[in-house]
Amino acid sequence: MTDQIKINKKFGIYPLKEDKNTNYIISLDIETFSDHNSVQIPMVICLAAKIKGEVKTYTKILNKDLYIKDKDAAIKNLWDDVISDLKLISIESKNKKIIIMVHNLGGFDGLFII
Repeated sequence: MTDQIKINKKFGIYPLKEDKNTNYIISLDIETFSDHNSVQIPMVICLAAKIKGEVKTYTKILNKDLYIKDKDAAIKNLWDDVISDLKLISIESKNKKIIIMVHNLGGFDGLFII
């Protein structure tokens, strides 16, 4: 039951109730590196999706060669790939609820959510 958690401001953290409309749970993590100006750059973005009881994983990696030529294009392509995977999962969900859990929200990772 601890695999589905919801935060309640008044009572803390507790397991979610079973919801027949939620078949899709996604965990997302962003790994970064610091460039020469100490700016954090997303390098790898991983998704693990529980879809109808089966876990599927998606890993997107920053294109190193493109990054050397065009940093902004490389980062945009990385995020476009992730968004494309999320859209496919959304289409597959057929209007069921999707829960996306982003973890490791220290520092830079949390900026992408804001």
